[in-house]
Amino acid sequence: MKIRFPAFAALLLFPVTAYAQGPTIEIGSGLGASILTNGGSLTHIGVPGAGIVGQAPLFVNFFFGRGVLIQPEVSFNILSGGGETLTTLGVAGHLGYAFSGAAANSAYASVGGAVQYADSDFGSNSEFGVGARVGYRVLVNTGFAIGFEGGFRRWFDSEVNEITIAIRLGGIVSAP
Repeated sequence: MKIRFPAFAALLLFPVTAYAQGPTIEIGSGLGASILTNGGSLTHIGVPGAGIVGQAPLFVNFFFGRGVLIQPEVSFNILSGGGETLTTLGVAGHLGYAFSGAAANSAYASVGGAVQYADSDFGSNSEFGVGARVGYRVLVNTGFAIGFEGGFRRWFDSEVNEITIAIRLGGIVSAP
């Protein structure tokens, strides 16, 4: 019981301390390549990609405290041709850590999940996947950052693995 209380108190105080320091907020998108494979019969390489199932996403990075990173993402595509239309919507979220913090060039790592919804003339389906990323973020000046990253995500319903490499470009809109 004596060990549980300090651990519980630390869990409660961490978000309050991180919020009190104010977040650094970065908004951007990414370019890269995605490889989708199910181990044999399906291999898809998408450029530009490196987002949610190979789609370039819009993302927001929220950095709190010494380097805690929360990153929601969204992607939306409409593909039309030959009288057929495919619409996709992807939403993802990552929780990570920038080892040198948001105010310096830093290596980072994150884990997260994603949901992909696709609707076409042949029907609709949704997917859920989880994965991880590692990368390095470089501050170009006080208002711009470039991230170089690689990631892996497993999509469960279709049993597809997604491997990505990306360059993420972000504008820093708020810093403490």
